[in-house]
Amino acid sequence: MARIGGGAPLITTLVVVNVLVHLTLEYIGSTDSELRTQLYGYFGLLPPPYFGFTQIVTYAFLHSDWTHLFFNMFGLWMFGKEVERYLGTGRLAVYYLICVIGAAIFQLGASMMENSITLTVGASGGVFGLFYAIGYALPFREAQPYSPSPLYGAWTTSQVPVML
Repeated sequence: MARIGGGAPLITTLVVVNVLVHLTLEYIGSTDSELRTQLYGYFGLLPPPYFGFTQIVTYAFLHSDWTHLFFNMFGLWMFGKEVERYLGTGRLAVYYLICVIGAAIFQLGASMMENSITLTVGASGGVFGLFYAIGYALPFREAQPYSPSPLYGAWTTSQVPVML
């Protein structure tokens, strides 16, 4: 019998935690929408003067809706399992954290340059880091993400600038 997660304990844990956080916030929102809004403001990424140091990590566990959560978790699962097998759990944990923090720093910089107060949520920074890792570490690895034509790791890396 195959194990859940296919030998990717960190990725499995991240997906489960993200889903549980979203379920919890959806439940809170159904009973007290003001509290849910306050929690998003406290744990989501906001530029100064509303910035809190822990936000550079906590924002990655919040998602705006079910679609946002689904696509982030799909990318995390699809690419994260391969990267975890390649790097190992410990090294992936450090890499993913660096990607999430790096994305937060770039987002904070963009918000401050535009002089805007924009709430940022989602694991997209970490997922894009996984896209890059696949392209760098496994450039000729074939993947068929539910499409008839194969994609290769090098394709994901070449598309990152286009997607930004």
